[in-house]
Amino acid sequence: PILWSLIGAGVAFSLSYLIYFTGGWGGGDVKLMTAIGILIPRPIGISPWATYTGIDEVAFPLTIFVNSVIGTFPFLISYLIYKAIRQRRIFREIYSEWRPVKALAFSFWIYFLSEIFSKWWVTLLGVLALAYLLRRRAEFTTIAFLLGISALVYTRNASGLITTSLFLLTIALVFSSLRVINRRILREEVRIEELEPGMISSEIVYEAEGKIRKEKATLRNLIKHKENCLVFPSAEGLTKEEIELLADLRKRGEIDWNTLEIKKGIPFGPGILIGLLISITLGNSMVLLGEALQFLSSLV
Repeated sequence: PILWSLIGAGVAFSLSYLIYFTGGWGGGDVKLMTAIGILIPRPIGISPWATYTGIDEVAFPLTIFVNSVIGTFPFLISYLIYKAIRQRRIFREIYSEWRPVKALAFSFWIYFLSEIFSKWWVTLLGVLALAYLLRRRAEFTTIAFLLGISALVYTRNASGLITTSLFLLTIALVFSSLRVINRRILREEVRIEELEPGMISSEIVYEAEGKIRKEKATLRNLIKHKENCLVFPSAEGLTKEEIELLADLRKRGEIDWNTLEIKKGIPFGPGILIGLLISITLGNSMVLLGEALQFLSSLV
């Protein structure tokens, strides 16, 4: 049991910490997901209707996350519609970030690999390879589509392709929505004298070449300036000492800016709990979606 808890904690923390750095989750969401990974690292089998796969047995937190995305998708869409009424440019930005053609290319590629090779590690390596290649040559998108279509002609398993496509399109839409919301709605410039302990900075403040600078708190910048960082974003937020340091630097004229970008974050905790309930009672929602599509295709 201890080993499974460690594995569950590792999977949950790695996944949630990655989402935290993309701006999708707050620090509390990371802690909640990690705690669930420790307490429920594997399916507990209390529901006779729950359906699981082999991946669920070793990476149950991943199933909870996927179910969280699907379960909260209607609430996210409602929130977006409400905000879009007030800021109409948001939908255009979300679509430009969504890149549905790229998501579909990955769907066709994954379908081809899973149908032809039937090995999960081959599919994983193939996805990583396509992600690397698409950053250099857009022509690989067409190749992915052609290979997916050839696999569809060979296997005639349309439900598998539809399930994969819907899943990746949904995931891509959710994450693009989170990025736009995080960038346009959940960030604000706060004057140094108005900063309070606990506020989460979306910028790092560091010293370089005798000057005090600030930049976006990207993973690259966090690693690059970790040694000489004066204000380091964390889940706990700004400390009293960091705020006093910024005020002192401003007073001495060592910085020519007077604001710090603060991240409000999206409280995804309720979504995680919805995903947990779905995972315990119904199991892997992607399996259920695939079965539903197979049933519908049999009626046609």
